[in-house]
Amino acid sequence: LTASCHCGRVKLELPSPPTKVNECRCSACYRYGALWAYYPRDDVLVTAEEPGLRSYAREDEGARGTIAFYHCAHCGCMTHWWVQPEHVRPDDPEWGGMGVNTRMLPESVLEGVE
Repeated sequence: LTASCHCGRVKLELPSPPTKVNECRCSACYRYGALWAYYPRDDVLVTAEEPGLRSYAREDEGARGTIAFYHCAHCGCMTHWWVQPEHVRPDDPEWGGMGVNTRMLPESVLEGVE
């Protein structure tokens, strides 16, 4: 299953369709308007054609580390986020994952997803 930004330069290959999505209300996600699905980081392949990806990093309010939000450098679509590798905690395995903006998927994929 492939998610892509508006211009198609950034693609995310997902292992499966999302079964749940989250409309995060933190100060960043609220502004992005994203619907996140969560996957293990190693299960998602991210590819980007030039001009590639740009990121914005911020400290998580839960003091779990720095999260980098990625967007297409051409069309600006927010595609995904993940915790910076130096902040992944072995005692908190869920925090090593990533969020994929499901608004980059065809609308039909989200039908019936809570």
